[in-house]
Amino acid sequence: MKKKSTIVVCVMCLLTIFLLTGCGGDGTDITLEQFNRIEVGMSYSQVVAIFGRDGEFNHEAGTTRVYRWPNSRHSALITIIFIDGYVNTTAQIGLD
Repeated sequence: MKKKSTIVVCVMCLLTIFLLTGCGGDGTDITLEQFNRIEVGMSYSQVVAIFGRDGEFNHEAGTTRVYRWPNSRHSALITIIFIDGYVNTTAQIGLD
């Protein structure tokens, strides 16, 4: 019985954490103004300095890495492709 109640408590804790943190982003929404400051050739750390948070690693192929920055409740999404560690392509949907 103790094992079953421990599992229930763990599941409830995980559910609470999930609900408090949301499905993406960290509650700090990125603005269109911030997005427009990103330029081809910037490093990942320069992008993070502008956005104020790390992106979510999405994909890698050779020296190409794709990161995404979803806003809270997925109201907007920014995707940036880095080649050899520098911005190559940017895209966004949902920023006003």
